Amino acid sequence: MLPYSAKLAWMILCTIGTICSWPVLYGLAKAINSWWISVIYGCALTIMVLFFDIGMIWRLNSSEFPLSFCLTQMVVTNMVMFILGGVSCAYYIATIRSALWPKHGKQGIKWSNAYLLLIIGLPLASTFLQMSFTIKLGAYKQTGFDSVFCGVTEPLWPKLLGYGGLPLIIAVATAVFTIFAVRRLQIMLDAHRKLWYDITNQIEFAPRPTTDYQDTMLLQTAESAVQSYGEAQRLVSLSLDAARGDVESAVPSRVASVTPCSSLHNLSKESSESSISPPSAPLQAPRPRPLPADGDVSMYGTAPIYRTPTLPPPPTSLFAEIWRLLFFQAAFIAINVVMTVSTLRSVSGNHRPSEFGSDHVAMALTAWGPVLVFKTILMAVDIGHFPSIRKRLMFWKR
Repeated sequence: MLPYSAKLAWMILCTIGTICSWPVLYGLAKAINSWWISVIYGCALTIMVLFFDIGMIWRLNSSEFPLSFCLTQMVVTNMVMFILGGVSCAYYIATIRSALWPKHGKQGIKWSNAYLLLIIGLPLASTFLQMSFTIKLGAYKQTGFDSVFCGVTEPLWPKLLGYGGLPLIIAVATAVFTIFAVRRLQIMLDAHRKLWYDITNQIEFAPRPTTDYQDTMLLQTAESAVQSYGEAQRLVSLSLDAARGDVESAVPSRVASVTPCSSLHNLSKESSESSISPPSAPLQAPRPRPLPADGDVSMYGTAPIYRTPTLPPPPTSLFAEIWRLLFFQAAFIAINVVMTVSTLRSVSGNHRPSEFGSDHVAMALTAWGPVLVFKTILMAVDIGHFPSIRKRLMFWKR
């Protein structure tokens, strides 16, 4: 008979894990800007642990549970375990899909009706099949069995239709999908690196020069002075033409006596009295060289291209992100495998159901899953956390 202290320790461990998982799920929702994953996982986990805690009324002795509560607990436990596995699988598929197919970019973590098959369809079908055979064969009776919660007793094979067997099939399917996804991600990374190297081999990059504020102001002042002098030259030229026309029309008899030199002298004298004082040597803009007939611009040389934010960044290694996804998927597969070990062992060896088996361990890992995988509270494995989630939770360092 399993000691009550061991049952109580297991129940407290699951409860604390559920409480600690909620802040992590909140950080995950803020990081990916999507709430459906965190809400479904957190609510389902809370409901399952709540039914475990209610069992304390009967000192966590399943043989003393009322029949109605026992059947309800069996249905809820099987449903919740499949919902948790379904939402974890949906999150992994959504993340991989957004990376493999960029057209889904902004909708990669958004809700899709296809996830209903994993989160609702599969749990309902599994629970219906398991409970149908369990009730028909009388495998729901807990007399003579001491466990923390109600489960399938004898015969044990209907449990294979629930969380005792089907999670192993899901684990194998997700492992195959993971191998395909990692290979495709590696191909995309190699293509991105090759494209970047091709660009850098064809374009000469030069560091952007630093400009001094005083030099900039001096250049602007010189440009304005040149523009003012050009405007003054244009006005003087117009004045010369107008004065010459007025003199020739008003005093035609004295046209010969008025020399160009005297006219220029008078005009220059008047202009000297004005406020315009051009520089000693006029500035002339250099004439551009004509383009060749064939349009070849190589005569101008090659100007360096400065680095701008619009250019693609150098290829960064995606191995860190890939390892985080692999760690998440490895944890998901491990929990599904551990969930089925005790049932498969008992069915294959024709043994009685164990009072505390691998399924109890898997449920405790499920409660602590978000904390262990994303590593925001327990800093155990460096590749297991998402920096954006930890940054949001560590509010005391903001």
